Amino acid sequence: MGDITSRFSPAVLLQGVALFVLIAGGIVTGLYIADKLGITGSVMASSLTAGDLQNKSRFAVGERLPDLQLTDRIDQPVSMDKLLHGQKTLLAFVSNGCGACEQFTARFERPNALPDDSYQVVLVSSAPEYFFENSPLPSYRVPQSVLDEYEVFGMPTLVGIDDEGTMKFVSTGYAPAMDGSFLESAL
Repeated sequence: MGDITSRFSPAVLLQGVALFVLIAGGIVTGLYIADKLGITGSVMASSLTAGDLQNKSRFAVGERLPDLQLTDRIDQPVSMDKLLHGQKTLLAFVSNGCGACEQFTARFERPNALPDDSYQVVLVSSAPEYFFENSPLPSYRVPQSVLDEYEVFGMPTLVGIDDEGTMKFVSTGYAPAMDGSFLESAL
């Protein structure tokens, strides 16, 4: 059979080694970038902070959450004070058929997804019927006019609200690093 150098020319071997190094370098670089974007969990064990999030809506961090004119599943108005009732809240603007929304709801529907009972996740949608029927998370209807007013166009848009009703972070989009430990540090 002979050794590999007798079967392939040095130029071919050098090209093979160069290709291997290029692919390996690309994988490591790709994992690093994915981790920094928060789309891999914790490949490089970096931690996400509220300052890393991108807010494309008109919600302003540091202000109180405005009245969103929410209604429940029987179209009864729901006051924001009653909805928040002094809990740290992750308010999620979601839509049916949104892949990132499905990832988000799947994560927070699990038992022990939140740090403790002082936290809650609430879903809001202009067409919440799917969530009424398929999610154990509390779900409410928000008028399309409110979504337009606050420029909530990217789904999910996530609003972290402290126990006093102040918006602490807003994220257009969902990253897997937004977990219970992220909520503890951000709220």
